[in-house]
Amino acid sequence: MNVTASAAFRTPSTTMGAAVVAPAVGDLSTYTTAQIQALTAAQIATLTTQAISSLATDKIVAFQPTQIKAFTVNQVAALTTDQVQALTTGQASALTTAQVAALTTAQVASLETADLAAMTKAQITSMTAPQVGALTTDLVVALTTAQTTGLTLVQIAAFKTSQIAKFETADLAAMSAIQIAGLTTGQTAALTDAQIASLTATQIKGLKVAQVTALTTGQIQALTTAQISALSAAQIIAMTTAQVASFETADFAAMSKVQLGAMTAAQVGAFTTDLIAALTTAQASGLTVAQIAGLKTSQIAKLETADLAAMSATQIAALSAPQTAALTTTQTASLTAIQIKGLKVTQVAALTTDQIEALTTAQLNAMTTAAI
Repeated sequence: MNVTASAAFRTPSTTMGAAVVAPAVGDLSTYTTAQIQALTAAQIATLTTQAISSLATDKIVAFQPTQIKAFTVNQVAALTTDQVQALTTGQASALTTAQVAALTTAQVASLETADLAAMTKAQITSMTAPQVGALTTDLVVALTTAQTTGLTLVQIAAFKTSQIAKFETADLAAMSAIQIAGLTTGQTAALTDAQIASLTATQIKGLKVAQVTALTTGQIQALTTAQISALSAAQIIAMTTAQVASFETADFAAMSKVQLGAMTAAQVGAFTTDLIAALTTAQASGLTVAQIAGLKTSQIAKLETADLAAMSATQIAALSAPQTAALTTTQTASLTAIQIKGLKVTQVAALTTDQIEALTTAQLNAMTTAAI
């Protein structure tokens, strides 16, 4: 009677009509690669977790990807971190979603970056929140764009801030607006300036007001003109005065009249003098009476003459006496006859000697008798 080199490959005894059962598997440590690869799914299922975890890494890599797929979830969970690290790309990509979900956090952290990158979107999506939180920063960097777009909101919320900061800009830009909106305020604040700048206008527009408020002044400065233009009125109103003051002048000048008109008096009062100077004629003409009242005298003095001249008589009449007195002689001389005619008595009374001397004949003639 011929006997194979190992008990694992013996044909079991059968009786007429009896079901054929898988042969018992012997000590795998003595098996050759060919013998391991000859194991059937039924035979693999009989292996104890202890037998699996005791295997040397060279025996683990001998399993074919289809055999790895035959491992039970308990067998997969029994793999040591060294064994997991030794898995080939083919073996890692062959894991079922159930097997992936069965991995311990220590096992997940031991995955090779190439193996993680080879996994399908479905495999990555099957990971639990604790598993996602266990990914090393190198593994986060290794995530592909396709994998990133498949992350669930639960998974996204599970990332640590140190992991968030390692997402590649291309991966972030590929995520949906809903996914980006799923970031916590802490995660949002952890984004690097480069990551912030990589977000699409649609993603920026989809940010929750709490996320916008959480942005650092450095992140605000990193926003592009297109991103600033995408901000909604609700998002702008949610900004702190420190955030508003940190706007880049070019970005600020690109804001629409509607966006600027949504700002509170406190936010307008936080404009730096450089931002005031950056106001466009259209923006200046859109300032509300409440916003004008919120301007400091130092800000008033920085308004460009073209912007002042473009403002309505109602806007100019909204200036307080101190604000009126803060106008430079050049600014005063730039006011139109209609604007001068609309000045209140208190405003005319607040004009300094230098301002009065700067008035043109046409401006003086425009003054109402009551104002004088």
